[in-house]
Order: sequence, then structure tokens, then C-alpha cells
Amino acid sequence: MLSCEHASGEIPDEFGDLGMTEEHLTECARGKDQGAADLFDYLVRELDCLGVRNGISRLVIDANRYEDQDELIPTRWGGKEIPGNIGLSDAERMRRIELYYRPYHQALVDSLLKCETLHGKVFFFAIHAMAEQFEGQVREMDFALIANRGRELAPFLEERLRTSGYTAAINQPYHLERDILRVSVGSELERFNETAVLIEMNERCRADDRAKEALLNAIRGTVEANYP
Repeated sequence: MLSCEHASGEIPDEFGDLGMTEEHLTECARGKDQGAADLFDYLVRELDCLGVRNGISRLVIDANRYEDQDELIPTRWGGKEIPGNIGLSDAERMRRIELYYRPYHQALVDSLLKCETLHGKVFFFAIHAMAEQFEGQVREMDFALIANRGRELAPFLEERLRTSGYTAAINQPYHLERDILRVSVGSELERFNETAVLIEMNERCRADDRAKEALLNAIRGTVEANYP
């Protein structure tokens, strides 16, 4: 089961440009991960698996955050303000959550439950892409494998990627404060995080078909090695 939280740069008409200049929107790619959607589509097709792709820009609301996180609706990007997100009322914040956040996460949960019904066990991979340089730091790894409860799966992915000639770092350049599937603590749905890994492909690999194939084979091999 795959997800892609930052697949889209779509900003609904009601928000205009969120008060941002066209230059600023271009600089931040309208809030989407460059190349993530194409990678997601390729993997879903080749693995013949279920997948859920978000259709709203993270500049409006970030599906890769929990509802109580300040960064859920970002007020700055690249050191510049996002005027349309500043000073939101609690009512407007909740309205965005209801319209643009919860439907995606409900679709994600529905697909995970469907996958579990069909196959008994679910392996959940969230597909992202990361900038090669961020806040002055160069990200040298080709892939970043981010996991909390699913950290036992990450070494299987890392080994297979390394064998294919690509570098992968586990829980670098960042780590999770909570987990990949955004559910409340104590929820039965937390079980899906036990076999979940967030995968970041370095943007420099966007045009590298071999890198995509290496990730495909790494995911396939990891599932085969851990499926009862």
C-alpha cells in the first residue's frame, strides 16, 4: 500500500495564491515534492498495489502532519511569509481540516483496511521527494528511509538499495516525532505503523530510471522477505 502526501501543488480557487507572489510559488514548487507523484504512479503500476495520492498543496494544509501540529497550515516557506495562512481563526483552521485534510486520511485508512482484508498483512510505504539542498545543507544520500514503529523494515530497504548502487540513510536527515499514519495514540489503526516506512527520493534522481527501478525492487524484496 502506497501513499503520496505531497503529490500536488493544487491550491483551490477560494484561496487565490494565498497572498504569495508568483516567484515565491515557483520557488517552493507550489508546495509539492518534485518528482514524487511520478515515482508514486510508477510504483503503484509496477507493484500492482493500492495507492492513495493527495490532491491538495501542502501550502493549504499539510497531509504529512498531525492535526495539532503548528506546521499543519504553514505560515512561512523558504524564509518568506504565506500571508493567506497568517492569523487564521480556529473556525477557519477546522474548516480546512474538515474539507482538505480528513477526507484524504480517511481514504488512506479505508485503503489500508481493504489491503489488510485482501492480504492479511499490510506493508505501508509513503512516497516523498526531498531537495538536494535544504537550508544550506547538502543531502548526499540518494534515498532517506524514515521510520518509527516500522524501523525494522528500513534495513531491508537500505541493503537492497545499496546492492543496486544507491545510498540510503535511515532516519536522516530527520526523524519522526510520532509516526507515518496520522492517527491518535491508542487507536487500533496504529498497527499499520508497525510495517510502515516513509521513503524520500533525492530530487537529483528524478530523471534516473535506474534509481526508480532500484526502489521498486527494494520494496518488492522487502515485502517478500517479511511476508509470512
